[in-house]
Amino acid sequence: MKLIKFIIGFLLKFPNSDTDHLPISQGEFYFVKQKILKKYGKKICYDKQIIEKICETCNGLGEVRYKPCPNCDNGIWRRTWVKLVVVKLGNNEFHYPKNKFSKYEPEFRYRELIKGHIIHVKSKNWHINLSLYVLLIFFNWKLLRKMISFQLRGFTFYNRLSSLYPILRREGERRK
Repeated sequence: MKLIKFIIGFLLKFPNSDTDHLPISQGEFYFVKQKILKKYGKKICYDKQIIEKICETCNGLGEVRYKPCPNCDNGIWRRTWVKLVVVKLGNNEFHYPKNKFSKYEPEFRYRELIKGHIIHVKSKNWHINLSLYVLLIFFNWKLLRKMISFQLRGFTFYNRLSSLYPILRREGERRK
């Protein structure tokens, strides 16, 4: 079982590193990730994350024309606290949100305070796609079919002809 958890954690690390460029939506990926982590991962502790949105009216200064900004509180337009669950899977640690708070700062014991979004080391694109394929084969067939059809959409005969059309048009103009 340790080997299986190690392999799943290794495979989950790649698509988790760059969720902006996945062939499926972020929501669908995080649904599968959370399902995997709850089933195979071991919950270690909690982390607290603070996400602050800067006010666009005063550009984070807190004042407009020497008067207090009417839209924000000292340059921060909105502050959100997130209680993150830290899960160990194989040799990797993953986070997923448990609760979000926007009115008040929650009080709970946490290991680390994370300011802003979590930044990952980016992986190569083919590592991400290959590991996502393998994970979806075992954990979500429906999403795998959607991902394959999305990626094959660009390889149809019509798309190949339409991409050649400007080249063929230029060749025809040269012959005249």
